[in-house]
Amino acid sequence: MSSNFTIEEATFDDWKRVVDLCTETDRWSVNYDDFHVWKKAFGEDKARFLAAKASDGDVLGFVCTAKFDPNINTVGMYYVQPKYRGEGIGMQLCERIAQYTRVEGQNTYVNGISYMSEKYVSRKGLQNCANWKLSLLNINGGADTSKIAHLVGNVKVVNISDVDVAKIAAYDQSVAANIDRSKFVEAWLNHPAAWSKVALDGNGSVVGYGAARLVTLDRLLFGPLYANDKATAAALIKAILDHDTNLSARHIQFFSPSTNDDLLDLLELLSGGKCDDGGYLVSQFRGQQLPIDIKKVFAITEPALGFF
Repeated sequence: MSSNFTIEEATFDDWKRVVDLCTETDRWSVNYDDFHVWKKAFGEDKARFLAAKASDGDVLGFVCTAKFDPNINTVGMYYVQPKYRGEGIGMQLCERIAQYTRVEGQNTYVNGISYMSEKYVSRKGLQNCANWKLSLLNINGGADTSKIAHLVGNVKVVNISDVDVAKIAAYDQSVAANIDRSKFVEAWLNHPAAWSKVALDGNGSVVGYGAARLVTLDRLLFGPLYANDKATAAALIKAILDHDTNLSARHIQFFSPSTNDDLLDLLELLSGGKCDDGGYLVSQFRGQQLPIDIKKVFAITEPALGFF
């Protein structure tokens, strides 16, 4: 099989096939609409989506990359069907994607599954790791938002349509190591499968924002969730879950920095002490770690093409 495939620019149908496959075999949390949102966020010139395809058109593997900044790339959705792993498909996908990322002076980020970490070091040169892991935290039995009501801070939580997106993007930039992600932020907060909210202080300044979107297996994945403090994070979580009575009953997920104990406290309250640890991802990169204001990151935007 290793010689009977081609690597091509992925179509939306290819993406849908990958979503179905990675959900079935690895239970990844993704959505069909992510493809269109990424395309809108980055444009054709700053993102590549590659599929390894058999002669019959079936998708054997997939990888994608995006450029957030002239010097910052992310690589994600690195997937090969289990029955074809070990045949060099993944290696060839990575070599092809490296044509877009392996440029002198550029930093490449990957949020990798823990068992792939050593391979990313030895084969891809991603020898540096963040000083935190991305913990996958789950609430399986429903969330009771009344349990965190007493923690909600003195902030006003509104819909994103009520706030100038430039103000939200400026807040994001203050968290994201001064990197301008304005187009990405606007596209992601308007994801068709997401509920998004913004927290404002008494002066109308943005002090946090968050979104949660429906993903495969009828799960609700929070991300991003950025807030100045625990009280603001609590207000955003409560507002999003209370937006629709069906949301709090779903399987709820967060990819959160392992150093954020405040989120774990909130989830323990929401779940009645039944928050589940679903493992972790390792954030790896080729250059220097970005000075992200990690204390404000309660959940990363998404693990595939988000560098935090």
